[in-house]
Amino acid sequence: MSLKIPSETDPVWRNIVTGKVKYQFDFVAAKILLGHLMVKISHNPSPEIIDAGARELREVFARNVRMPSVQRDLKKILG
Repeated sequence: MSLKIPSETDPVWRNIVTGKVKYQFDFVAAKILLGHLMVKISHNPSPEIIDAGARELREVFARNVRMPSVQRDLKKILG
């Protein structure tokens, strides 16, 4: 059973990529991407870069939603 992924405009994605909320993700691709995005955003924290990073992170979850590690991570995000 798949969980519903928060929408692209849900603030949870911005909060994750800016480090306002922190999760220990199981999905390795999300961990790697998040590390990259956080460095990129720390160098240029413009709203456009933050929004692009949030969209990119969400898209990785959306493309891999059937994976068990993604399902576990979505449960963390959805609380």
